[in-house]
Amino acid sequence: MYKALLVDDERLIREGISAIVDWASLNIRIDTAASGIEAWEKITGDVPDIVITDIKMPGMNGLELIDKVKNHYPTIYFVILSAYGEFDFANKAMKYGIKHYILKPCNEDEILDVMKNVINDIENQREVEFILSRVNKDNIPKKDIAIQDIDRYITNYKNTSSLVKDALKIIAYNIGNEQFSLTYLAEQVLYVNPDYLGKLFKKEVGENFSYFLARIRIEQAKKIMLSEPNASINDIARRAGFGNNPQYFSQVFKKFTNMTPSEYKKPMKTS
Repeated sequence: MYKALLVDDERLIREGISAIVDWASLNIRIDTAASGIEAWEKITGDVPDIVITDIKMPGMNGLELIDKVKNHYPTIYFVILSAYGEFDFANKAMKYGIKHYILKPCNEDEILDVMKNVINDIENQREVEFILSRVNKDNIPKKDIAIQDIDRYITNYKNTSSLVKDALKIIAYNIGNEQFSLTYLAEQVLYVNPDYLGKLFKKEVGENFSYFLARIRIEQAKKIMLSEPNASINDIARRAGFGNNPQYFSQVFKKFTNMTPSEYKKPMKTS
């Protein structure tokens, strides 16, 4: 069962939302808090999966609560309760990766729709955490060259934030996925704004995302050539994340190495 905390300084709103929604149908146990300060006390005592919070509250407003909670409990999901005229505050919440909003006044169906999306996000994140748990050299299959290189990627960028470290791990896991992109990584996996992730990645890694991804895909292609000299260009392109487009792969390969894949492979075949 998921634990959710509803935070609003207006008693009628707290009681109304608590009462009108069939929380049990969502497998959610709901609790309430009348202020950001009370919410913080409850969160530290029994960490919830989800916090639904108003923005304008005395003492500690919603943004201050989000900031404090994210620093201590980064896995908690937030839903913003926003009234007309509070969009500036709601937009500021985007920097924390929050994408779910309930506009007051609201009805049961609107709340149910948002909460179902939040639960879906939680399940997706748990799947990602399972994938990341595989990013342990003791559990990595020997044949999986890309994943074996994850420790090296992280070591090279050890001074990056936890968000960028997670991004690097997931990139390494997805080198062979031709559909992988910054937008997919940000929106579907890490649940942050793509522009924010792109700027942070460039700042901390020193390369923009698309260039970095292309470069490590070419590194992957070169490793395949070294370990499997008889592998075809088509097969190498596919396994390095270029799909069924060997011509594009060759163009990118030459951009990074000043050689075509065939020229690069030639000494290996004759050795």
